[in-house]
Amino acid sequence: MLKELERYFVKMGWYDKTREFLTIKLEGGFEAFSGRASETWEYRWVIQVHNHPDLGIPEFFIWGKRFETLDDVAARALR
Repeated sequence: MLKELERYFVKMGWYDKTREFLTIKLEGGFEAFSGRASETWEYRWVIQVHNHPDLGIPEFFIWGKRFETLDDVAARALR
């Protein structure tokens, strides 16, 4: 799904200036995201879509859940 998310922005067809569309991060922390004592390091993907009002793109964040892959998070960003 990450490839489909990339394709969405590539097909926008903008013709002025350089734009930043996405920021993708991998966050990690000890017992940080599940809300329970897992006694382990937990990781999650975060995708930020940047605001471009002239292209009709609002800014939003998608925070992955524990055990979600980058493709899972990208699929939610596409929706």
